[in-house]
Amino acid sequence: MVDELVSLVERINNTSLALEKLLNQMEQLCLQLPEFEVIKSIPSVGERLSIRLIAEIGDITKYNSSKALIAYAGLDPMIMQSGKQSGEHMHITKKGNTFLRSSLYLLITCLCRYNPTSKIALYVSKKKNDGLHPKAAKIAGCNKLLRTIYSMLSNGTLYSESI
Repeated sequence: MVDELVSLVERINNTSLALEKLLNQMEQLCLQLPEFEVIKSIPSVGERLSIRLIAEIGDITKYNSSKALIAYAGLDPMIMQSGKQSGEHMHITKKGNTFLRSSLYLLITCLCRYNPTSKIALYVSKKKNDGLHPKAAKIAGCNKLLRTIYSMLSNGTLYSESI
């Protein structure tokens, strides 16, 4: 029993080392991409998160619009109509890329906590003050951030609070 536990711990350590090696390789590849500095210019985004966002989004030219990128992330609203109710703005579809969606949500959470004066954090705060549930306000912030990322990557511009 103890030998089996030791063996499992060794496997975990070997897997952790292999993952760290892969992340370093991804970082070396991303340093050569122009998208890396564009994404990294967003407040609260470090190197590892930039790498993850670039990997999850992929080539920006495969999306026709920011709406297509939002749909890819699964952040577009699910519309269910019945009778007189339009059913818009109820829930998100969650049919898209789970890793991209969760990365954006964590980024918005960090932005709101550690950089509350940023444009997107103020947008989330405004949505909360308008009566939106805090999680729904963060999802709205994810949508805004993804539209901003689409624009930045399409135009090759860095993040700016003044826009």
